[in-house]
Amino acid sequence: MDHMNKICDTLDEYTETIDVFKDADYYLSGYRSNRTIRLLAVLLSVGLPFIIVAAIFFMLPGIDKGNIQVFSLLIGIILVIIGIMLYTLRHSRII
Repeated sequence: MDHMNKICDTLDEYTETIDVFKDADYYLSGYRSNRTIRLLAVLLSVGLPFIIVAAIFFMLPGIDKGNIQVFSLLIGIILVIIGIMLYTLRHSRII
């Protein structure tokens, strides 16, 4: 009977140890997922304005696409949008 009680106590200790490792694994996998989502949010906030502004710019008729002033205005608009998006992400503590 003494051996059976000792075996049951040992099994209970191992069960608690496994639960601790399971909780640690769950926490670490959630941390990695959050880090990945943050990285994707930053990449999206930098890349998306280029696509949107360039698509709208090239769809508008009657704009001289070779003009350096129009190009600099376009780059300025893109940089302002990127700055606003990064500020918003930073302010909401995503990055």
